[in-house]
Amino acid sequence: MERTNLFLAIASLVVISMSGLLGVWLGHWLATSREQQKLSKDRRYRIFSLLLELRDAYFWYASSRMHGHRERQAKWEDNIRMLKLKINDELRFHDNERDIQLVADAVLKRRPGTDVEHISREIDDVLDYLSERMNPNYVRVMRSVRKHNVQFIQEHGMEEFTP
Repeated sequence: MERTNLFLAIASLVVISMSGLLGVWLGHWLATSREQQKLSKDRRYRIFSLLLELRDAYFWYASSRMHGHRERQAKWEDNIRMLKLKINDELRFHDNERDIQLVADAVLKRRPGTDVEHISREIDDVLDYLSERMNPNYVRVMRSVRKHNVQFIQEHGMEEFTP
């Protein structure tokens, strides 16, 4: 009888200890998983912001090129290179392979004779993809606003369009 009680006490201690260890491990795993998701979300947002800056830089580069402003054009070329390096740095630590591939193809892949408008469209496509993953409601609203603004400019011209 004493042996049975001793065995049951030891078995109970082992089960309680194991369940405690399992609880600690599960808690740590969940916290780490949430932290990784937050880091991934933050990195995706930083990449998104840098892509917005890059798209704008290409616009100003094309504008300065079209107007023959060599100094401004050189400044925007440097800015574009710097933004591409920052995006590449962010991609190194990003964990979603599809995101990495899309951004790298649009921003870092070299193509002969690619015009600025084509590059801007590719960046816009990546921005749309990332936006859908970050906040789909925002994307729907902004598409509507963009469509309205284009229609407004077509109907009224740039003179009545305020920034």
